[in-house]
Amino acid sequence: MLYPNAPDGQLVFQIASITMIVVAINHTLQGSLFGLGKMYIPALALLIGSFIKVILNLILIPNPNINIYGAVISSFVCEVVTFIIILVVLKKSIKFKIDKTKSIIKPIASCMIMASVITLVRYLFSGIISNTPLTCLCIIIGGITYLLSIILLKTFTKEDILSFPKGEKIYNLLLKLKLYN
Repeated sequence: MLYPNAPDGQLVFQIASITMIVVAINHTLQGSLFGLGKMYIPALALLIGSFIKVILNLILIPNPNINIYGAVISSFVCEVVTFIIILVVLKKSIKFKIDKTKSIIKPIASCMIMASVITLVRYLFSGIISNTPLTCLCIIIGGITYLLSIILLKTFTKEDILSFPKGEKIYNLLLKLKLYN
């Protein structure tokens, strides 16, 4: 081991993976602001978030109880602050209503189901399959689990499914399987 005092990387990767979800959402929302001609808002939001990140890094990383976790925690906070600023500006710029069940609760439930299945798979196979193949297996099983979860929870409406490429075929298959009505 190169760094004997380094923390177990698993928590670092877990926090970083959650951060990447927020980054992906931020990029989507930033594109919306660009389309509205508000080019400087995303940059300003990221500047504010980055300023907070630097301050948190200076506070958290030197703390021996937090150490390197401070870097990923501050990255997460940076992205959340950026998200909040962008969302507030976007909500003021356009009037839209979010269906909280469809857009927030059901996707989070699907993520929790997926995470539970992946955790179970890792637990069951950790001594049997080496790390790299196990990670690949978890990615495949996680993707399938998430897809099945959003279908079984009926996260998408008929109109959503029909808007997908080959949406009519997908919807007809779901009807035949009695997963949609």
